[in-house]
Amino acid sequence: MARAIVLTTGGKLAQEAKKHGIPTFIISAGNYPPRYALGCSFLGMLGLIIRTCSLDIKIRDIEESFKSLESYSQQLGEEIQSSVNPAKNLALKAKGKVIVIYGAGITTHVARRWKTQFNENSKVWSFFETFPELNHNSIEGYYLPAEAKKDLLVLIRDR
Repeated sequence: MARAIVLTTGGKLAQEAKKHGIPTFIISAGNYPPRYALGCSFLGMLGLIIRTCSLDIKIRDIEESFKSLESYSQQLGEEIQSSVNPAKNLALKAKGKVIVIYGAGITTHVARRWKTQFNENSKVWSFFETFPELNHNSIEGYYLPAEAKKDLLVLIRDR
């Protein structure tokens, strides 16, 4: 039988969970943008999973992840010059373009997230699709109109 656990900022969901005896964990409430709230909810869920599912995730592994994120933020920060900042370089390449992100397998979810982040944060027109569509239907549309090619940026990267 599946167990339910509720992770919420409170409100009606918390009330309903408590009414039905479902363990409820409250995370910090606030009017956060989704890009911030994702981190808060992810860490809360990770903590719950570690404690309730007996996963073999070590605190040092999480600390290593934070160190990596900190390193990336030092490379990609707003104050870092465009000449050495891959994020700014990508933004410059994307300026004025329609962006298409392809993903395959597990990277499908990354492609979807990138698409929404380009839409929401950069206010640009972007789409995502998955393989094998690139090799079947989508690629057929890349030929016409020919004028649109100069305004299209396709992001594909997978080792």
